[in-house]
Amino acid sequence: MVIEVRDDGAGIDLAQVRNTALAKGLLTPGAELNDREILDFIFMPGFSTKSTVSEISGRGVGMNVVKEKVSSLGGFADVETVKGKETTFILTVPITLAILKALIVRIGPERFAIPLTSLSESLLIDHRSIQTIEGKEVYNLRGEMLPVVGIAKMFGLEADVAEKSYAVVVATESGG
Repeated sequence: MVIEVRDDGAGIDLAQVRNTALAKGLLTPGAELNDREILDFIFMPGFSTKSTVSEISGRGVGMNVVKEKVSSLGGFADVETVKGKETTFILTVPITLAILKALIVRIGPERFAIPLTSLSESLLIDHRSIQTIEGKEVYNLRGEMLPVVGIAKMFGLEADVAEKSYAVVVATESGG
């Protein structure tokens, strides 16, 4: 199974990664490395290009932990970047870890997988049955008021407008 996480940020500055590796003594001056070899430095323990350390970044314990955890599952982590455009992290894990029964739902062109272990039931609801309490949408299911969360709205997707929609009742950790 391949999981890709992509941003639309500035990409990774390979020159900055190279300079940081030189400053930390991980690379000898004049060494010839390709882009892949330079990117591999971000997976090293303690490696960070941040000049200041905060609660959430700069300590160099992020990407190496990801790589170690994925490797412990028999997979691998990789990164692709385009400076000034984007970075994509690619995590590959054995398919034996990815076998999970799921309900696939479609919102416009997008598809989402909801683990069946999280579902209590599915039903067709009339939008006129949705009520608003304290500014929140709810649905009365057999006397229990359940919050309504639209996937399209949550992810900012275009959705078909209809009088009725399929809904799933998702069980939470507290059981409801």
